[in-house]
Amino acid sequence: MCKATGSVDAIVNLGLNYISVHLLYAGVFVISAFLSLSTGTSVGAIVALAAIVMSFADKTGASLSVLSASLLGGAMFGDNLSFISDTTIAATQSMGCKMKDKFKQNFKIALLAAGITLIILLVQGFFLEDSIYLSNSAKIELVRIIPYLLVIILAIIGVNVFAVLLTGIFAAGAIGLFYGNFDMMGFAKLSYEGFTGMTEIFLLSMLMGGLAALVTKEGGLEYISRFINKKVNRKTGYLGIGCLVGFTNFAIANNTVSIIVTGSIAKDICSKLKLDKVKVASVLDIFACFTQGLLPYGAQVLLILSYAEGKIGYFDLIANTWYLWLLLVGTLFYLQLKIKKSPPKISETHKIVAVLEA
Repeated sequence: MCKATGSVDAIVNLGLNYISVHLLYAGVFVISAFLSLSTGTSVGAIVALAAIVMSFADKTGASLSVLSASLLGGAMFGDNLSFISDTTIAATQSMGCKMKDKFKQNFKIALLAAGITLIILLVQGFFLEDSIYLSNSAKIELVRIIPYLLVIILAIIGVNVFAVLLTGIFAAGAIGLFYGNFDMMGFAKLSYEGFTGMTEIFLLSMLMGGLAALVTKEGGLEYISRFINKKVNRKTGYLGIGCLVGFTNFAIANNTVSIIVTGSIAKDICSKLKLDKVKVASVLDIFACFTQGLLPYGAQVLLILSYAEGKIGYFDLIANTWYLWLLLVGTLFYLQLKIKKSPPKISETHKIVAVLEA
């Protein structure tokens, strides 16, 4: 709908008038992160921004792979940290800790990864040719960006995502009807085309849901949990929990459900090995989001590749998603550092002997 009314072109031209092309990659990452952090949904951020990102690539000659990867990385950054994200709620509820404590824990790791990502994107953007000249025909009509403003403002306020997107559709439709871009039949046709364009993703999501139920029913997840439970100790506990939720997410392609499914197991491991429950909640969320962002059959990647219409491939997208890789490396380094600093576990027998000797 926004393409037909010229809303996408209007916001792209507005951006190109006031923002240097050199800042394009980093700008997409920041805007995507902000929207995802505000709304608590990576999918919602991608849906709201994907058409704009694709148009930026067409008009500037910037790499569509890097722009799409910036969109994906920013969306997963916000999803991982947002207070209203379903993954945050699932992780903190599973471990029985406070959201603010989990946020502080995640922030230490995610902020560094995001900072390095921005530096890389700024360097990549520096080599772009800033030779974009808008013709007089590219007149900016601010009224056409109202649908996007409505979507962003309502999402930040906290309105339900379905209500937000429906409002955006009808706002774009009203503008298109007023300016004569289409009639009522055209509005219905565009709506239909929008839905049919997502048919493959709907079907794939349903098939993945069915496969996940079969895997669970036949004991696949139980096998993974038993295997990891036997292998972990105090030094490998956090990593074991991360692998547990990661492998589960590979099986069911839903980061929130993966956390819910493995939450009770993670809590048992945490209790048995005397791990920090806030760190465990953080690990659950980070590894679930990392895995979800890399899955070729995950909703986020599927949406971006669908909007790209075959112009980029899966490996082009993932190879440029610096944030996810840096998040993984940063998490592993942080956990290893904490393990080395943590004092060795002292048995009750040794405690009694020490008291008697004293």
